[in-house]
Amino acid sequence: GGVTGLARAARLAGGPGNGHILMLTVELCTLSFRLEDNSKAMFISSALFGDGAAAVVLRTGQSGDAHENGRRAPCIRLLATGEQLWPDSEEMMGWSIEDDGLGVVISTHIPQFTRKALRGATCDFLERHGLELGDLAGFVTHPGGRKVLEAIEDSLGVDRADLVHAWDILRDFGNMSSPTVLFVLERALADPKPGIHLMVALGPGFTVSFALLDVRPE
Repeated sequence: GGVTGLARAARLAGGPGNGHILMLTVELCTLSFRLEDNSKAMFISSALFGDGAAAVVLRTGQSGDAHENGRRAPCIRLLATGEQLWPDSEEMMGWSIEDDGLGVVISTHIPQFTRKALRGATCDFLERHGLELGDLAGFVTHPGGRKVLEAIEDSLGVDRADLVHAWDILRDFGNMSSPTVLFVLERALADPKPGIHLMVALGPGFTVSFALLDVRPE
């Protein structure tokens, strides 16, 4: 949702008027806790998921007047976005409607599926924009959980150091659903590496969302 929301906001920012667009994403995951549900999935989701909120302002044209802590903030350009939905995968992640609230749906096969399918989807997206994995300066990855991050590392052939900000956010805040990848982006921009960065988020569907960011230090 964080990456997909960023894509939708970018479309609005590029529309008539060229105005500023505020994207706000809020997740109150703890509201889904159900006292009568003693399933393993409920206990895992309660331990992993937390509440969170994040906001991003987008606009067309040149950046350069934003400041952070008295200094000019990095210039970030959103180059491209994309999504892939795998057919017949709705049972992997999502929600069920129960009498006492929303029931969490989390398949134990998500890490295995990620190892198998993520690289192909990622390379296809990059190829459409004339890029390869080796062209990227960094990754901004939604931390779905420890096993999911390990699966992403294996699938994309990257080291833990390449996803250090995702690991740090998972440790400090847990998985807050859609805002989480924007928390990771904030950490990545605190000490930015110049070049093109790939944002990746896995979500219900089963879906992967991508965004290409061109990051330039102050």
